[in-house]
Amino acid sequence: MPESSKFTVEQEIFKKNREKWLTEGRVGQYVVIKNSEISGFYKSSSDAFNLGVEKYGINSFFMSSILPEDATNISFFGLAV
Repeated sequence: MPESSKFTVEQEIFKKNREKWLTEGRVGQYVVIKNSEISGFYKSSSDAFNLGVEKYGINSFFMSSILPEDATNISFFGLAV
């Protein structure tokens, strides 16, 4: 799979749910997504990262802070951006 499409499913889930998560009070939290599974929400990037590694091993997973669209700071484990 080309690197540019590695997290297509995860990015779509994130985009589809971002506004809902913001209205639920998750601003500034981090979400971990692998394939179509939302693994959880965390208050710190280190907690989210540790969960991803614990659950998925050293394999790739999607991790992002939940911020308004104009302030997005997306991080990927396993993909340099």
